[in-house]
Order: sequence, then structure tokens, then C-alpha cells
Amino acid sequence: MTGREVIITFNTKQRRWIIYTASAAAWIVGIVYSVVAAVTATVIDGACYSHAVYESEASQMTYAISNLTFHMITLLIFVFCYGRILVGIRRQARVMAGYIAS
Repeated sequence: MTGREVIITFNTKQRRWIIYTASAAAWIVGIVYSVVAAVTATVIDGACYSHAVYESEASQMTYAISNLTFHMITLLIFVFCYGRILVGIRRQARVMAGYIAS
């Protein structure tokens, strides 16, 4: 071993909880979004509008802020994960460049 090898550890137990958490989160978010769409739906002149009727302006603002927060958190997770992927690719490219140079 020259010290330049990339060693990747793989633990299936660590990976399982991530898969279960992601699956549960996808179901929960989908159900909550569907319930909110059903509760706030109305028919106006024969057309159905979801997210149109709220009990008060405060509930509409609460929904808007929570929706924006959810999308911002999702965007931050994507940026973080893809950033980590790019860092890993760059690290492996350096290792491969070291092999080619030697």
C-alpha cells in the first residue's frame, strides 16, 4: 500500500436507518400536504381550487411560512449532499492523478 488508496467503509446497519427515515419522511410530508390541500380546497364557478380557503389570515401566513421553510430546508439538503459528492469525486480524482503521475 502506498498510502494513496481510497478506502470506503460500508455498514448496512448505518444505511438502513437512512432509508427508513427517508421513506417515512416522504410518506408523512405527502400525507400532510394532501390533508392541507383537501381542507383548503373549494369550488368556485365550477372550478376546483386547492390552497384557496383558509380560516384566517394567520393560518394562511402560517402555511406560507411553513411551506417556504420546508422548501428551503430541502434545497439546503440537496446542496449539502451534492457538495459532499463533488468533494468525494475531487478527492478520488486527485488520487487517480497521483497514480497516473507515478
